[in-house]
Amino acid sequence: PDGIDWLKGKGYRTVLHLKPPGEDSEAAKRLFEKRGLEYVVLEVSPATLTEEKLREFSRLVQEEKSWPLFVYDRDGSLAGGLWY
Repeated sequence: PDGIDWLKGKGYRTVLHLKPPGEDSEAAKRLFEKRGLEYVVLEVSPATLTEEKLREFSRLVQEEKSWPLFVYDRDGSLAGGLWY
């Protein structure tokens, strides 16, 4: 929660949560939205990564209305793979 307050204080508008398909994200959604941040989810994993998922990721990070945008996942592996 302290990190969420820091993001809000620095002017972040949107959070993009990269998560494996089927993983519950309701608690995270409530935390971010309670503090006034838009919460967006992209379900992806190495097994489900397709060109369509990559295009969706690119579209989400390029939407200026969402900037500044914070992108995260559980351990950095999904974000790293998509950025690469």
